Amino acid sequence: FKHLTTSYAETWTTVFDAKDTSVLYAATTGSPGPTQGSGPSAEAGVYISKNNGQTWNQRNCGLPASSSTAVWCNIDSTNNLVVGISGGAPSFTNPTKPFYDGGIYYSLDGAGTWMKASTPVNVDSITFWKFIKTGDTLITYGLSGDLNKAVGFLKSYDNGRSWQRFTSPLANKPIVDFSVAPDGLTIVAMVRDSNAVYTTSNGGYSWTRISISLNGVLEFHPQSVDTLFFTAQN
Repeated sequence: FKHLTTSYAETWTTVFDAKDTSVLYAATTGSPGPTQGSGPSAEAGVYISKNNGQTWNQRNCGLPASSSTAVWCNIDSTNNLVVGISGGAPSFTNPTKPFYDGGIYYSLDGAGTWMKASTPVNVDSITFWKFIKTGDTLITYGLSGDLNKAVGFLKSYDNGRSWQRFTSPLANKPIVDFSVAPDGLTIVAMVRDSNAVYTTSNGGYSWTRISISLNGVLEFHPQSVDTLFFTAQN
């Protein structure tokens, strides 16, 4: 981004506003820490551009920390956004604090202010890398470095304001990517390190490991439950 004074903040996700494609939102992350001050974390967080990406402005009001890893925009509402804040990491900035909280936050005013979403378990130390909307269901996966604290798949029926857990045997696996088919019931998920791939056809109530091994990204064709695109890394 042109306005940043350093190149520290990493851009993880960008999305267009579906009703005005000159407006973009970006989730950026840096050193775990506060959204204000002189530390490197202060340059990260959520950004908005209203002129096709030419200039950007921070929109962190209400966020507990600046490590934003995923942002989603509701195609049915210009102002409804959801962001995942990565928590549970020690800070290397001042003011001194061992850990900064994360969580899922939503905005109803185009990233002007953020409010914490309701979740069935504590997600302050969880990372959320992806949000996918299919039908009336928004889906994400909560990952943690300590797999005993991972929360697994979560789903929301109100565009990110409140969430509930899937009944899933994958809850304590390090899922690093997933994709949801257009039927809303078929999901494919990839496990880090083992490169194992699991699939469900009933919305996550039961899963089957399939006989392929992947280490990349997954994406269903937007109009076909039978077509999955993926990359494989050596």
